[in-house]
Amino acid sequence: YEREFRYTGLFEASGWTSVIQAFEFVDFLGGWKLIRSYCNNLAQEAVAYLSQKWGTEVVQGRPEKYGSMPIIPLPTNPGYVPDNSAAVKVMGYLMSPPHFITAFLLVEEFGGEPKLCIRLT
Repeated sequence: YEREFRYTGLFEASGWTSVIQAFEFVDFLGGWKLIRSYCNNLAQEAVAYLSQKWGTEVVQGRPEKYGSMPIIPLPTNPGYVPDNSAAVKVMGYLMSPPHFITAFLLVEEFGGEPKLCIRLT
């Protein structure tokens, strides 16, 4: 791990000097277990909301499978075959005002049919 920060061009020391404060901040928030639980609960709320709004179901099935990073198919018209350009357009829309949503978009296969999906992070 350390070797990756040694090559020319990365002589920035702020990452190394802030490690102690980062650990202190995690402790201040209640520790990793509490942080993971909070993020997982937010993901479950997002899945419930988007599934109801879009009429789609999370790809991974149960919360234990997706943790805090669910993948949800976007609603589409029957017969629509998405490609990478569609993903780029949707991602641009989500990231622009008033949404400011940062999420990964990907094309997943469901029963041999590609679907445009959003991975919440």
